[in-house]
Order: sequence, then structure tokens, then C-alpha cells
Amino acid sequence: MKIFYTVNSDFASKKPPVYKSTLQILRAAAGKQNVFSPEERQFVKLGSQDEGPATKAVHEKEKQLKESDVVIADITNGTAGVGYFISTALYLKKPTLVLQDKKDTTQGIHDSITIGKNRLLTYKKYNSKDIDKTIADFLAKSKQKLDTKFILIIPAEIDRYLEWASDYKRMHKAQIVRTAVENHMENDSDWKEYKSEEM
Repeated sequence: MKIFYTVNSDFASKKPPVYKSTLQILRAAAGKQNVFSPEERQFVKLGSQDEGPATKAVHEKEKQLKESDVVIADITNGTAGVGYFISTALYLKKPTLVLQDKKDTTQGIHDSITIGKNRLLTYKKYNSKDIDKTIADFLAKSKQKLDTKFILIIPAEIDRYLEWASDYKRMHKAQIVRTAVENHMENDSDWKEYKSEEM
């Protein structure tokens, strides 16, 4: 699992113990090479067409975000930059954990982020004692949401049907198969029983 962890540079410099301990938690869970954590030290001038260092830095962060499976953003003393990455993550349909220190006195900062319901967004306030569990729970739930690539060898007649159905119903072939499996799961009493025992 690849994780994109973003905070604003002010938070990283003023609260280095929190920033560093969160990085350690994430790297322990996913491996150092699978955690991207850009610090926002440069800002892009709105309306500027110049591909300067700041613009390149943002493009690099966007590339890292796209390559990630999940996004974790700390909005303690948040900036518009962190909000941008949260909205981009949700647009790209990535499970996103928004964290805020319980001691943060900034009023209403989370409202614009959490005001709409989104099944991919989790908002949690934390302290040093419960942040490990908050992150672990989020990563465990996210693993269940991530899509898995699956290669399926099918008979020619099924492929013929899928070709026809994708044109007729204007859906991708993979989506037709996925919908059929989801419908089967919904009606499978053995599966429901197994899932209830798992809880």
C-alpha cells in the first residue's frame, strides 16, 4: 500500500515530534519507500504561467498523490494547499483520512472539508495517545476498499456477450462483470453468514 501524507510546512516545523512520529507509524505500516510526504515549502502564484520551482514541486506532489493508494492529511493549522490535496484525493476516489489535533483551537477549519458526506473521507481528532490506533483502523478499512486487479480467462461466448452488452448498455465490460458479481454477493446467504461471523 502506498500512502501520501501531507501537512503544511508550518505544522511540520512547529510540531516536529507529531510530524515525525506520524511518519514513523506510516512507514512501519507500509515501508519507507511507500510513504510520500511532501512538505509545502513553496507556493504557486495564482494565475502564473511560469513553470518555476514551485510549480514543478506541486506537479511532483500531484504525481505522488496519483501513485498513492490512500491519502492522510493533517489539517492542524491547515492551509489551502492541504485542502487542495484532500479535494484532489477525493476526486481521484482515494480513501482519505483527515486528521486534526484535539488541541487545535482553529474554529471551523474542518467544516469546508467534512460538510459533504463522502464514503471515502474519514475525519478524526487525535492526541498523542490515540493517533496510532486511528491510523491503523483507517489503513485496515482502506485495504478492504482498494480495488484488486484480477485477470479472468473467459469463453468466447461470454466475451461476445460482454462486447454486445458494453455497446448496448454503454458500460465497460469490467463494470458489467463487477456488477454481476456484486448482485450475486448481495443474494448469497452463505456469504452473508460468513461476513457476520467475521464481525
